[in-house]
Amino acid sequence: MNVMRELGVGLLGCGTVGTGVIRLLNDAGLAERVGAALSVRAVVVRDLERDRDPVVPVDCLTDDLHRVIDAPDIDIVVEVMGGIDPAHGAIEKALSNGKQVVTANKALLALHGDSLFALAQKNSADLLFEASAAGGVPVVRALRESLASDRVVSIHGIINGTSNYVLTRMETLGESLDDAVTKAQEAGYAEADPSFDVGGQDAAQKLQVLSALAFGLSMSTEVQRVQGIDSIQPADFTHAASFGYRIKPLAVARGGENAVESWVGPALVPMNHVLAGVNDVFNACYLKSEAVGPLLFYGQGAGMMPTAMSVVSDVIEAGRKLAAGAPGGSLPAVQSEAVADSSSSEPQSVQEQPWYLRLCCRDQPGVLGRVAATLGGHGVSINKLVQKNAADASSAEVVILTHVAGTDSVRAAVAEIDNTADTTQPTLIMPVEDPA
Repeated sequence: MNVMRELGVGLLGCGTVGTGVIRLLNDAGLAERVGAALSVRAVVVRDLERDRDPVVPVDCLTDDLHRVIDAPDIDIVVEVMGGIDPAHGAIEKALSNGKQVVTANKALLALHGDSLFALAQKNSADLLFEASAAGGVPVVRALRESLASDRVVSIHGIINGTSNYVLTRMETLGESLDDAVTKAQEAGYAEADPSFDVGGQDAAQKLQVLSALAFGLSMSTEVQRVQGIDSIQPADFTHAASFGYRIKPLAVARGGENAVESWVGPALVPMNHVLAGVNDVFNACYLKSEAVGPLLFYGQGAGMMPTAMSVVSDVIEAGRKLAAGAPGGSLPAVQSEAVADSSSSEPQSVQEQPWYLRLCCRDQPGVLGRVAATLGGHGVSINKLVQKNAADASSAEVVILTHVAGTDSVRAAVAEIDNTADTTQPTLIMPVEDPA
């Protein structure tokens, strides 16, 4: 009778996601799916005295990182502590020791991913990261494996649940941004300091990971333009709807001729597009590839069990490789030299599209004429225009939907307009993005 091999698992961190990981690893049925038993042998935490979920094995708790990264009885290291340090050094040491590593740390991958993958390859180990980009939505593995024989053309993602939840409340309940953020915090969907989510940085780091997989970029290639949702007002949803659109927090990357354009920010999406129906904390990734065409990945992008599920799916993959005696080889992508040489953090105006502009103008004769002339001088023509009185009687709110125009032209025109006395506050700019 064959005795099933037992693999030791060590966790770095045991917060919300780590607790969910332990809960899933306790499923006895995993052994049959892995080809080996998975045993949690050590859990590194900062506070040994803190009360924890009963599912966490108290006898495995330690505050010593080396109990996991250097211990011979640990085969798979699961990093769910977050942040850059000490996670970076711990993963480096674990990979140097030839251990399989699973992480959900998008910030770390965006900063040090290239060197960590090189280290994994050098030591015949794997660095797996399904949970780093969209929580429980399995888009990383799809890009890394299922679409490896295809060529991805574009990514349109709603990959920050906090921003999507906030915009959904603003649109459906008419709440202000501050009130919607407060509700998100009360529901546990936003941090005490929500700026990383609301400002777009969280989605930008996730898009870096996805772009590396889709286009063969360096993992450290920064997103070219990041815009937060903090300038949006409830009235913008009404204006967008009158034009036939909904406002969504998008993360977009598209390939051009030896270049990749990438940006994060709020955008107008046609009401009949599938992404327009992604609400609350749900995430979605709408991919287009040359062979398959459009693909949609949709589900919960955050929370204990959705994220833990993705982490444990990587643990299963790592375990299967160890059980088969074939660890290593899970590189994120084969880097395209042509794209890598031309892609940088400098903006690439690959796509032309319509634009939504909301201006707060002085309510005086000649102002609209000068605004239209400035736009026209940059090759931007007006498709639709709505003017409403502002709260201040001396100002008027002007909303413009342009015809198709390039990013540089629109932004240059708006910068010129905002540099005059005709506007009383910065103009809100949002692209009209049709992923079809």
